[in-house]
Amino acid sequence: MSVSKDLTTVYDEVKHLLRTKTELRDNDKLLWLEYIEKFTSVSSAVKTGDWSLFKSSILDIDTPMFESISRVRRKIQEDYPYLAGNKIKRLEIEKEVKELVR
Repeated sequence: MSVSKDLTTVYDEVKHLLRTKTELRDNDKLLWLEYIEKFTSVSSAVKTGDWSLFKSSILDIDTPMFESISRVRRKIQEDYPYLAGNKIKRLEIEKEVKELVR
């Protein structure tokens, strides 16, 4: 995680994305792509087609790693279950059913 971009900022930004775009709740790849497009300088590199700018933007200290975004998403969904995607809700229902069957 970035030294200059603190965890609470990333948490709030990911939470905003999960609130506004429900399709991101079950797909960490889409979530990460949306995050870097919206909150980092990567989108300008893509628009210009400048590979070296894209590479430096991805490697920038303020661009969170994929794993960090995934970890933050899981924490948010733990704190705010209404932001959980269908996949997570389905897994919880499966767990309840398995417990009932025992």
